[in-house]
Amino acid sequence: MTGQGRPELRILLVEDEPANRAFVRAILARADPAEIGPVVLHEAASLGEARAALVAERFNAVLVDVRLPDGNGLDLAAELRSGDTGETATVVVVSASVLP
Repeated sequence: MTGQGRPELRILLVEDEPANRAFVRAILARADPAEIGPVVLHEAASLGEARAALVAERFNAVLVDVRLPDGNGLDLAAELRSGDTGETATVVVVSASVLP
C-alpha cells in the first residue's frame, strides 16, 4: 500500500487463527492509503513469534489476540504497556472469543 507523504504505519498482528489474520489483511487492503499512509503488516501466530518480532523491529501498533497457543495475549499487552520492553506502540486487544 502506498501513501503520499505519510510515514509508514508498521503493525504487528498477533493472531493464531489464519482466517482472522486474512480478515485483517483484507481490511487493510481496502483502507484508503491517502488516509492511513503506507502499511507494513507483520504477522505472528504466537506470543513467542510476537516477542521475537518486537526485539527485531519497531511497530506503531500491536493488535493482539487474547487466546494464543502459548499463552494469554493480555500478558503481552501488559508487558508492552508497562514500558519494560522499550516498545512505544499503541496496543489494541482483539478477540473473537465469546466464552467467559
